[in-house]
Amino acid sequence: MTGKGRKVFIVSLDGATFDVLQPLARQGYLPTLEKMMACGVTANLESVIPPVTAPAWTSFMTGKNPAKHGIFDFTRFDPEDRATKLNNADHIRSKTLWQILSEKGRRVIVVNLPYTYPPSKVDGIMVSGWDVPSIEASFTYPEGLRAQIFEKISDYGSTLDLSLWNLLDTKSDQQFELFISKLVRSFQQGFELAYFLLQENEWDVCMVHFQQTDWIQHKLWNYIEEACIHSANKHSRMEKVRECYREFDQLVGKLLQNVESLRPITVVLSDHGFGRYRGSIFPNYFLRQWGYFHLVDDAETRLRDVFRRSRFRTIRQLYDSSAKLKHSLSDGRQTKKFKSWGELAAANIPKQKSLIDWKRTKVAAVAGSETAHLFVNLVGRGSEGIVQPGAEYESLISDLVSRFRDLRHSETGAKLLTRVARGSEIYRQSQEGILLPDIVLIPQEGFGVSFTISEAPPEISNEGSHRHNGVLLMQGEGLKIPTENFHPNLIDIAPTVLHLLGLPVPTDMDGRVLEEIFSDLQPVEYEDVDNSKESDTATEYTAEETELIQLRLKGLGYVE
Repeated sequence: MTGKGRKVFIVSLDGATFDVLQPLARQGYLPTLEKMMACGVTANLESVIPPVTAPAWTSFMTGKNPAKHGIFDFTRFDPEDRATKLNNADHIRSKTLWQILSEKGRRVIVVNLPYTYPPSKVDGIMVSGWDVPSIEASFTYPEGLRAQIFEKISDYGSTLDLSLWNLLDTKSDQQFELFISKLVRSFQQGFELAYFLLQENEWDVCMVHFQQTDWIQHKLWNYIEEACIHSANKHSRMEKVRECYREFDQLVGKLLQNVESLRPITVVLSDHGFGRYRGSIFPNYFLRQWGYFHLVDDAETRLRDVFRRSRFRTIRQLYDSSAKLKHSLSDGRQTKKFKSWGELAAANIPKQKSLIDWKRTKVAAVAGSETAHLFVNLVGRGSEGIVQPGAEYESLISDLVSRFRDLRHSETGAKLLTRVARGSEIYRQSQEGILLPDIVLIPQEGFGVSFTISEAPPEISNEGSHRHNGVLLMQGEGLKIPTENFHPNLIDIAPTVLHLLGLPVPTDMDGRVLEEIFSDLQPVEYEDVDNSKESDTATEYTAEETELIQLRLKGLGYVE
């Protein structure tokens, strides 16, 4: 069955991974998801490059890779003024699933999905996610819905400081319990909002997003891993983690029960997976050693580098302990000053460009988190370009690709990068006007990148980091469990949803209709779509909003 009258209900659990869901389901904590895994379509869902919230969910919404929609990470590099700037929904260079559905007369409800701020004018309702600059912002469409939300849920937005998980302490049992209770309350707030909107509004496609699965896995991965691997371990912290996931599962179950009578196609998915964080790679350190990267020269930077860059662990630890003491006081003030990721990020990102001496720097890693994006300071890109196009540029790229491909862990000798390539090789199809990174560095699984200047080898952490494989669960009438060799991608979901509703798929989508899951596949129709927007003017964050959002990004470990 496809076409008019069919509904699609989507629940997104950010960062959900079968490495957690399956063990906890076997232990009896996830009956809702266990039933879906047993009875419906179940598969790993390949993310995009990089597997990060901002580009991943934008790729989900557009059915396209980042080179076509323009969102490569939370931030973007502007070569004109060599600044790092925050991205938001206005910087998406393609129509989203919600806009396409609205133009086709399908009503949508979108709840808390990242990169829907500022909210679009849709046929239905849109409530922006945790990346809003603050709860004072206009984060709903229609705008009047915002007041209704606070009337229904008086503490809505009170747990946005969870997006600063990296700044929240969980050392004491009391702090640990507070973090867990906030996670549960945050999930409940999303559930209550979705339940209210579902009761009051008609819809054809509804999506409810939960970020809490990402936050808990970043912060408490060591406890989650132990809870999954050793079911007999009943330590209070492991039990609290298990009970937190049980609460998540119960609330998802209640949402599914609420829409069951409408017989929708039900989708549960994540944008990426998770695993233990194995440490950071420092591309700019190597670029500096090779003579391509330079910082603004001042006494404070030189002195800090003596300690921060040292190959001797004891010296680095001395620096780290003093820095942590300073930052613990600072972070305490920041978490009080800033209530969310949006507030923090906006405070810190504009400061980054002042550290690089662009008059001498030929190439720098200035964007990325799970991957590094290197940009050449090319003549013609900005006012201070120093690398000539042509032979000099090609020689530089070839040298760097060769050097980075042989980059090894200083202690183990293992290669640190799984792929080093030109941006045009990673992203083979791009939209005109979108600046691709000159070189992309993709670390081995579990490693991240940092823009700090340090020669320290990557060190394993108790925290979690992203993996490329998310989850996909689907069930409903007209679907079948595919046979072998079923390898869905995140970008396949948008065209599949359109086909489920009997709508044509835009010809420029990179994703495909997942034909293997249809018991009675109807021919897929395609059409050209005009991706131009009503206005080319993007909503930029104010200085205060930028400060707030940068704090959240710092809390998430995405900026330094």
